[in-house]
Amino acid sequence: MGSGNPFRENLMQPYLFNVAINLIGKLRVREQLNGDFPRGYGYVERFWQAVRTELRKWTPETLGKLAALGTGRNDDEKQLEQSSPRRRTSLYELHCGVWLGKYDSGKTLLLDIATSTALAAIKDVIDLDDQHKRKTG
Repeated sequence: MGSGNPFRENLMQPYLFNVAINLIGKLRVREQLNGDFPRGYGYVERFWQAVRTELRKWTPETLGKLAALGTGRNDDEKQLEQSSPRRRTSLYELHCGVWLGKYDSGKTLLLDIATSTALAAIKDVIDLDDQHKRKTG
């Protein structure tokens, strides 16, 4: 993911962008993908544990900061109206339904929401980076 990509600068809140970039590098996401980015549940299944393991090291305060940046399902309509590179994957779109355990602890729920937020951001960064590469050849 080369520097100078104009999409990356306007993609999302800088903190969320930095979390995604750091996880992409640390978990070697690009190397594991070999140019084939899985969609839907395949993507979540493939990277869920690795991202969750990294985020498990974070404090609840830091997890909360990340989780608060997750995009909701109703946010999708607003994003579609603005056909811009700021399109963000919603937590609903990532899981396609109910995914939080009603018997889980607060810390586990926070970790699950933060993991989903990070996975959605990783998807958006890679999608937009690929889009930029296709446009620039």
